[in-house]
Amino acid sequence: MGAKYRGFSFQGEYTIRQLSDFKATGPVPMSSILDQGFFAEAMQMVVPKKLGLYTAASYLFDDFKRNPWELGGGASFYPYGNRSWRINMHIMHIEKSSAGSNFGYYTAGQTGTIFSLGTDFLL
Repeated sequence: MGAKYRGFSFQGEYTIRQLSDFKATGPVPMSSILDQGFFAEAMQMVVPKKLGLYTAASYLFDDFKRNPWELGGGASFYPYGNRSWRINMHIMHIEKSSAGSNFGYYTAGQTGTIFSLGTDFLL
């Protein structure tokens, strides 16, 4: 779910995942695995159409009691006042990451703090 109002945006997700019917070459200690979690992000445009500040968090309740989480925030700058070019900076702390990132921000199982500076273009 998500909403926007006068330069403020919020989005949130709640997920439930169940894995079962495992195919393995040996015994499996569990017949199924259930994960539940949430993600939330809020952003405020502090300079209309140019600069937004945001914070984000996620938490996962898993059957292994690892309970991975992340918390961070950052800034998105739009030099042309639209989404065609964005410069983004963020910092986040990750605890026992439950998954890896295709973009290289973190790896599965990682704990630590990440600082990232990047840009993207829409063609």
